[in-house]
Amino acid sequence: MKQLIFIQLWIVLMAFLPLRAQDVITRLQEAEKSYTSGQLEETRFALQEAIAGINQEIGKEILKALPANLGGLPADMKQDNISGAVGFTGLSITRVYATEEKSARVEILGDSPLLASINALLSLPAIMGASDPNQKRIRVAGYKGILQKETGDNPSYNVQIPIDQTLLTVNVTGVAEETTVMSMVNALPVDIIAKYAK
Repeated sequence: MKQLIFIQLWIVLMAFLPLRAQDVITRLQEAEKSYTSGQLEETRFALQEAIAGINQEIGKEILKALPANLGGLPADMKQDNISGAVGFTGLSITRVYATEEKSARVEILGDSPLLASINALLSLPAIMGASDPNQKRIRVAGYKGILQKETGDNPSYNVQIPIDQTLLTVNVTGVAEETTVMSMVNALPVDIIAKYAK
């Protein structure tokens, strides 16, 4: 049974990790060796390291798919960030788009603790917008989401879209028109995010 689990994990890894496959394979071999010798803590550590390697490669693939320009805002790729924790949350990917007056921050968070509450709001359409006229349900690439407008001197929007077990969040500042924000959100490769971030 344990051999079957390692083989299945190995197959999944090979699909995502052509460049770092050797590192991950080494970690899986360490995990198998530790497991067969009864060193469960070492097994867990090696598997966590393998998963971290997978998360890094998945994050790189998603960042490659994100546009270099979003609604006229250039990507600041120096701020790109990928982290992959094992436990409370999963893969986390961030890209920032900005000019002096406007900015957009795209965050992709696997196993987000906000998923349950956002899905609850989305499942009760009568509640959405009833208590807050600046909040409404949206649909992007077939996925339901929430658009929240923050009014004030510097208008901003917060868009949250659950994609399976991943939360896509887009924070836009300095853009007053909702249609512009929605064009930016619709320009994101949600299908690719969904493919990799399950």
